[in-house]
Amino acid sequence: MTGSDQAGTATTRSLPMLDAVLRRRVALVATVALVAHSGSLLSLGDRQTDWSYFAWGAQALVGDHGDFALAGSWFSGDAPGGLSLYANYPFLQIGPPSLVLATVLRSAPAEGLFLAGSLVLALGLLTLWSLDREYDDGSRSRRTTLLLGGAAATVTWVSLARFVHLDDALTLAAAFGACLALRRGRWLTVGLLTGFAAASKPWGVVAVALVLAAPTWRQRAGAAVAATAVALLFWGPFLVADAGTFALGDVRLRVSPDSVPALLGVESLASNGPLRLVQLTGGLVVAASLVLRGRWELALAAAFAWRLLLDPSPYAYYLAGLATAALLVDLVALRRPLPLVSLTVVGVWYAVSAVDDARLQGLLNLLSFGGVLLLCTALALRRRPLRPPLPQCTLSAAAPS
Repeated sequence: MTGSDQAGTATTRSLPMLDAVLRRRVALVATVALVAHSGSLLSLGDRQTDWSYFAWGAQALVGDHGDFALAGSWFSGDAPGGLSLYANYPFLQIGPPSLVLATVLRSAPAEGLFLAGSLVLALGLLTLWSLDREYDDGSRSRRTTLLLGGAAATVTWVSLARFVHLDDALTLAAAFGACLALRRGRWLTVGLLTGFAAASKPWGVVAVALVLAAPTWRQRAGAAVAATAVALLFWGPFLVADAGTFALGDVRLRVSPDSVPALLGVESLASNGPLRLVQLTGGLVVAASLVLRGRWELALAAAFAWRLLLDPSPYAYYLAGLATAALLVDLVALRRPLPLVSLTVVGVWYAVSAVDDARLQGLLNLLSFGGVLLLCTALALRRRPLRPPLPQCTLSAAAPS
């Protein structure tokens, strides 16, 4: 053994407490997340939450609904629900899988509010645990990345659970599940999961770009057909029953003062339809370009950054997707002990909430979201990928399928 090897071994053995923490990183992060979530549950019943949209939408899905009022907004429930639900109530930007699940959860106390919030956090912890298990190679460097990046992403999932956005949680869990299936070359699973992501939330369609990572056009076509079939399984009945469903995104949302559009001078929008179309098509093109470049691990981060860059109201729960995708960039593309992308994204977001000046908030959002998009582009434009798009088949057998 050389002197440098001996020094390295001594350094490794000299930090037993750190290694013990790193080995138990998932349990530690999950414990903190559960404690924080338990505290937020105590206040859920005392304030209005977006779960009211899910509960009311679940009622309307089965044709049992009345008027709907939340946070000063009132909607008449005179129009039919059922398969005309999205055509008559376009403010329901919630995919069918979430409403179907909400019909089951509504039987729990408080119309399923507490159970749904806990389910959202469970999906987040499961997603992060799966990524951790997939990318843990036993080294201290990698485990440090997983601990710090995973903790940063977990904070955003706790926020998502507090807002009880079940549709976003289902979309993200499916999208990152597709990333894990992609690493193992299970292209049918990739197609099924990305199709489910698109069915759960309209912006989830950007995940379908992952099917292009398949090595042959036949496999790509098979995965794309599977994705389309799953999406149509959920959305098809509504589209066939009422053509008004196609105008789902044609609603007006406020332009938040801390958004990038507001920073650029946009004060109001007559309709969000065109903007939503640019968000979806642009995100899909960005993701597809990166996947075809052989950098699938950058695709979701770039697509989510594009979406937030253009969003008129970048709500706090949107960050869960970008933070988790940033962790994937840190793990696969950068491979540094300190997950700089994850920590920067989450850190800047909380810096935004700490300042009062709307233009400064918008500028920070521009730097954060635009920075992630530029970083992904720069990494993809390197002469060759840092590593092959797919790993060799010598991955740990303990990784989830």
